[in-house]
Amino acid sequence: MSEKAKVKETTRLYSRIWQLPTHRGILARIGMLVIVAAVTMVGGDLISGMTSQPLELLIGYLAVFGIPAYLGTLLLYALIRKEASPLDLRRTTGVIQFGVLIWFSFGIIGRIIGLFFGIEAVSRFWLLGANMGYLMFIFLVDGLSEYGTIRNSVAAFMPVLLWIITLLTGSVFLADLMVFPANWPIMLFGGGAIIAIAVAYIYDSISKPFERDLGIDGPALLRGFGYDYLADDSGPLESMLTKISELQNIPLDVLIFQEDDELIGIGVVLYVHPGPFRNLGSSALPSYISNHVRERYGIPCFVMHGSCTHHQNLTTKEDFEKVIQELDRLIDTKHQSYDLRGPSWKEWGKFKTWTLMAGPKALAIVTSAPQFTDDISLKVGMKANQAAIEANEGVERVAVVDAHNCINDNAVSVMSEDPEAEKFVKAVKEAVSEESNRDSKAFEVGFYQTSPDGITKKDGLGPGGISVILLKTEEEETAFISLDGNNMIPRMRQDMIDALKDIDIDKAEPITTDTHVVNAISLSSGGYPPIGQYKRQRIIEETTKAVKEARKRIRPSKASLESGRIDNLRTFGEKGFDTLTQDIVEATEIAKRTGIAAAAGSFLVTLLLTFLL
Repeated sequence: MSEKAKVKETTRLYSRIWQLPTHRGILARIGMLVIVAAVTMVGGDLISGMTSQPLELLIGYLAVFGIPAYLGTLLLYALIRKEASPLDLRRTTGVIQFGVLIWFSFGIIGRIIGLFFGIEAVSRFWLLGANMGYLMFIFLVDGLSEYGTIRNSVAAFMPVLLWIITLLTGSVFLADLMVFPANWPIMLFGGGAIIAIAVAYIYDSISKPFERDLGIDGPALLRGFGYDYLADDSGPLESMLTKISELQNIPLDVLIFQEDDELIGIGVVLYVHPGPFRNLGSSALPSYISNHVRERYGIPCFVMHGSCTHHQNLTTKEDFEKVIQELDRLIDTKHQSYDLRGPSWKEWGKFKTWTLMAGPKALAIVTSAPQFTDDISLKVGMKANQAAIEANEGVERVAVVDAHNCINDNAVSVMSEDPEAEKFVKAVKEAVSEESNRDSKAFEVGFYQTSPDGITKKDGLGPGGISVILLKTEEEETAFISLDGNNMIPRMRQDMIDALKDIDIDKAEPITTDTHVVNAISLSSGGYPPIGQYKRQRIIEETTKAVKEARKRIRPSKASLESGRIDNLRTFGEKGFDTLTQDIVEATEIAKRTGIAAAAGSFLVTLLLTFLL
């Protein structure tokens, strides 16, 4: 499994922890646990002949278990509450739910065992369960609370403390309630202290890889992730990632279509990687660019995924404006427009190319379908650009687009040191060589952009929707479709092409923007949907409609390809991203190893305290 795949699995594990029902549902579950625990205790006492007032005892136990479970939750929440924190009342109650389940399970088991080994075993099991519940409380609270270890430890102890107070107070009025052994304070508070130390040790161990390699606090990173994942607030995590960012100068290419001086539409080749997930970093940049172009220029925008990887993720959305400033400069600068050479299709083994040229500059769209590929690194794309320029006199620039339209779980990125990198470079170079020897010809273009109702990010389609560039020459019509998603399932590309042939489109290529706003948005393992995984037929139908609309808007055009560069972008960088992913994997392994050992050790010590004193 690749490093990114391991991080993906870690994200899925984190999301599963927080797959909680509604607040009302959580309260109902806790209520059921309270009732079961109370009934079990009263039933055991009746069987043992230890009570003559079962109704009063039942009411007493409902209070003994219900008050700490409900009021204890409110006290815990009051101590850790913070404005806009992901640890809201619902999630705090969800934390209590897990701990109460463990706690009450020990007590119920103890009541059953007490039927055979005596009543003293019952209270000892309840004390042991209280400490194990506290272990769950403090572990989950420490993971998201902004406060320090001492405050979190005290807050997490509130349900247990309230249980002690309620039971001791109730015993004054109801003698049949359980009685603690003589040394119960040592058992409870001693065990709690050991657990608090164990949890602090676990988080300290998890933090070490991040502190060692990146100089950042591991638990703070976890909390930042929680803010983004649970509260939809990317600010804390972006702020932390920006501290370890790497400044990069990243290219930008813009394909401009116009008739005389009137803009018709543009295509943007974006070499900033639209990741890492959800609304974090540059994930939403493709749709942000589309919206900007529509609002400022009143024309459609067709966003393409240039050669780049997660190394080119922005760490902060604050740098979006740097991209926009360079984009506007390229659009607003006076430029010479041309007829087109192409678009031409060529297969070069695994990699296949679409090429077109506007004057001395070329656009190469590369797909590996039906074989699988993830990203193409920026270095590989720039190497292909340079190779094509050196091999073809008069060629000044090649904009390299990764079609990003066929993937499975085993797909990997093409990096500069990989054998496939040379194949990719050769495919682009040869395609541009052939295109540069063709004659240019007049063409017409039609643009259309739509965001279909009922197809959302959960279905794999981002807010940028579906964009179409339809190029028409005397010989044929070629449709390029950009879907604001992250790659496509196998066969989806071909199914879309076949559907467009049914409306007499001669050639077509559906591509994706690689937006990661569709990634990790669902608290489930299905939160990474490529185009076609959900609502496949509906997406094909909407794409066909969009191409028909583009055909209605066909008009004569000239084209130019403008190239620029965005300086000093704050990015993950090669070291930052690779180190971060490796540290996450290492921290996950440490959490498993240390967490199990520390939890088992604290359980054993607490067990000995509870049953030997």
